[in-house]
Amino acid sequence: AKKTLPIVDFYLQKMLYNDVSTLLPMGSFVSFLYYGVKAGDAEWIKKLIEKHSCELHPDKKEYTINFAWGIYYGCKEDYNKALSYYSKINSSESVISENTKSEVMECHYHLGNFDEAFSYSEAVLRGYERKGKGNIPRWGIEFVKLFRELLKIVTGKQLEKHDKFEELKLKIAKASPQVQFKFANKKILSKVK
Repeated sequence: AKKTLPIVDFYLQKMLYNDVSTLLPMGSFVSFLYYGVKAGDAEWIKKLIEKHSCELHPDKKEYTINFAWGIYYGCKEDYNKALSYYSKINSSESVISENTKSEVMECHYHLGNFDEAFSYSEAVLRGYERKGKGNIPRWGIEFVKLFRELLKIVTGKQLEKHDKFEELKLKIAKASPQVQFKFANKKILSKVK
């Protein structure tokens, strides 16, 4: 993933998106944020926000920037600060709305607010159902379902906690690479003892 960042920098520096628009597309900006997350490079994310958020469409700029800072602080593991930025987002823009709920779910999990995390996981799944499975990456649904299983284990709603955790680890190992990466990169399994 780190190898992708110089390519993104080149794309942004040369404004290669200008063929389509004079403004940086929000979807591209969000994808670039996630490249930074995958690379584990919070400082690159910060530079992206500071240097290129001004190129976003004015109607989408405020909530996209709040989302971006939420991603940045989540990457820095400052989950309270990330939540403070996510709480400022009031958008029905599907890319931002669904991703925000998912990120908030993960922040609450890391903070030990498991009931809140479970509530957000339900909201994410409802949002996915509204959009229809053809419009959502299969790994996104797979991740949330496995995440909900993890929450049940962590909160003690599963009997034989150790056995269930081992079963879940096996399911994750068999899951899509995106799901495996998300669990590993965001240190999600580290809460289970």
